[in-house]
Amino acid sequence: MGDTDKGQYVEPDVPNAIIEHLVPLADLLTPNQFEAERIINKQIGDVENITLSLREQFDLSKQKIVITGGGFDGLRKDLIYNCIVENKNCDIIKTRKIDLHPPGTGELFTTHLYLSMLRGMKLRDAVALSGDILSAVLLKMLNDSRTEFELRDILFSMNILK
Repeated sequence: MGDTDKGQYVEPDVPNAIIEHLVPLADLLTPNQFEAERIINKQIGDVENITLSLREQFDLSKQKIVITGGGFDGLRKDLIYNCIVENKNCDIIKTRKIDLHPPGTGELFTTHLYLSMLRGMKLRDAVALSGDILSAVLLKMLNDSRTEFELRDILFSMNILK
């Protein structure tokens, strides 16, 4: 739908369609902070209120949510926070922040998250690994002075798993 640094980048009616028709069907959601705030129609300023805020919109006994790429009030700015919300708990996984924001970071993160879970990894471990893989890819791109994903970045991300 969008991101905090770019705002909404889909057509205006797309977020409501996603929220109304797709979100209720999902067992696992991986919105970034901007998208999570759009879904619940309120800002998530600090991690203490994440579970309470999400509980109003989701049945957390049936759905798991991983808010990706969060930057929350009062937390270190050199880290990215991926928040796993399930049942009544919010588990924060910290990852090194790389100051590069190419389109597709959420998709790459979620791809590795699902691949890891299909291989039998627990959600917390899969989130941590996916965050580390994404950071490694972004760091490589930054060192190569590139701002857009290329096929070599996807291949590099797959080789990290070996």
